[in-house]
Formats: sequence, C-alpha cells, structure tokens
Amino acid sequence: MLGRLKAVFLILMIGLALLSLPLIFIMGAAWASEILLAPLIGIGKGLLLLNLAVLLPLSIVLRFRVLTGSWILLSSYVFALLAWLQGFILTYTTLGVLAVLLGLLLFGVGVVPIALIATAVAGNWSAFVMLLLVTLLTFVSRLIGGYILSFSHSS
Repeated sequence: MLGRLKAVFLILMIGLALLSLPLIFIMGAAWASEILLAPLIGIGKGLLLLNLAVLLPLSIVLRFRVLTGSWILLSSYVFALLAWLQGFILTYTTLGVLAVLLGLLLFGVGVVPIALIATAVAGNWSAFVMLLLVTLLTFVSRLIGGYILSFSHSS
C-alpha cells in the first residue's frame, strides 16, 4: 500500500513538473525580454539608420548589392526579434500568462498579434503603433533585402 502511494505521488510530482515547464519558460522569457529589450531597441535604431543612410544608397552600385541586400535582410531578423520581445512583454503585462501561452502555441509568433489586439482594446496607442511599425519594418526590410539580392547579378 505504501509503495503504491509512493508511486502515485511520484507520478503526480512528475506530472506537476512537466506542467510547470511552460510556466518556467514563460517566466524566463519575460525576464530575458525585460533585460534584452532596451539594448535591442538601441541596436534596432542603429540598424535602421545604417539601412537607410548607408546600405540603401550603396545598393545603387551593382558590386555592393550582395553585401547591402544581405545586411538589410539580416537586419530584418533583429527587427523580428524586437517585435517578438515587445509582443511578448505587452501580451504578458496586458493579458497575463495564459495569453502568452496561447500566443506561443500559435507557432510562437502569436504573441505579436495578440499584443496588437490587446493594446488596441486597452487604448494603449503608443505601444500599438510602435509594435505595428516594428512588425512592418521586419517585413519591409525582408522584401527590400530580397529584392536587392535578386538584382545583384543583373545590370
């Protein structure tokens, strides 16, 4: 009887540990987001300036197109990370852990649209506009980088 009770208790503890893994991941990601967000915003601003002031004008020259297109395309991944972290934090602070879990279940990127909806409903327009702009910047830089790369070998 005591052995069976120990086995049930062990199974319950393992189940509880497995169920807590998503929460541990979410809490760790929330901590990392808060630590990483400020420096990443600075890096994003610097990349946007580099893209607009240096890389786009250099793209006129054929021999620089592989370099400029690649860098613009790579910068889109930094913008995507920035959008994801902002979406994660906004979803977490506005709607809580369950909404973040739902967003993560939507292929991991669901926190961004959930955050956009949550900030719009809450009337937090500055956060809504910022997240929307960073998300658009992600896709625009990917399109422009890919476009430049597609013309890197033509005249």
